[in-house]
Amino acid sequence: MKIILLFIATFLFAASALAQEDFNKTITRTGVQDTNFYFSVGNGFSLNCAYDVVYFSNESGFGKGAYSTLLSAKAQNKPISRIVYSQDTSSTICTLELIEYL
Repeated sequence: MKIILLFIATFLFAASALAQEDFNKTITRTGVQDTNFYFSVGNGFSLNCAYDVVYFSNESGFGKGAYSTLLSAKAQNKPISRIVYSQDTSSTICTLELIEYL
């Protein structure tokens, strides 16, 4: 019985977030809300993200670097070559994990 409960708990935890990778997306909107940056892209994300945006922390080195990358791409009107983000399945809020700009 304990093994079955452990399996179910592991499955539920693993199913609580989805990961997605999108390619060649143009930044249409950027912003700051409390301790988070956010952005949206033309033609939307592959997952149905809450408010059509992906969030990430503005308190980390990663977040500040990612925001700089987004602003540079937006200013030059060039696409982001790769975006990796995860989505919380209960809230549909998407969180940035990787960004790449060529």
